[in-house]
Amino acid sequence: MAQEAEALAARAKQGDAQAFGDLYATVWRELYKFAYYYLGNPEDAEDAVQETAVEAYKGIGRLKEPAAFKGWIFAILTVCCKRRVGALIRRREQVQLEERPDLSDGRDQSESMSLSLELREALDRLTAEERAVVLLTVSEGYKSHEIAAMLHMTGGGVRSKLSRALKKMRKYINIEG
Repeated sequence: MAQEAEALAARAKQGDAQAFGDLYATVWRELYKFAYYYLGNPEDAEDAVQETAVEAYKGIGRLKEPAAFKGWIFAILTVCCKRRVGALIRRREQVQLEERPDLSDGRDQSESMSLSLELREALDRLTAEERAVVLLTVSEGYKSHEIAAMLHMTGGGVRSKLSRALKKMRKYINIEG
């Protein structure tokens, strides 16, 4: 499969649109899953993945090594997600405190919903790079050397960042460990 993907990437790099489409079809689910966990909602995730596909298609000629396509497209996705998070932060800063809706309606939430919200809030407290490392490790199952290639870091840097990020999350949600 890796050789087939590499051959598709080489053809796409030469301008073969069908090859790019076939190659993209092999990674779009992983891209969406990463974007969904990173951004927190399906609409933003779909937009980020679509933006990534367009940018990757336009820039495929700049791909240095066809074998590195997956890491390259994830790097593009990470940048797209960071831009979306930045835009979201700017929009939130524009909202006045008194305009924010009151979310406390007195209803009890289920324990799993509460844990899910706590995890989401803990993820939100991480830097974008820490969040990317955690999500690529936990939700996508990538190894540190694979993440290092995607995010242009060292394997040791990824492991260190993961350790610090998980420690921050544990502290926030009061999990001993």
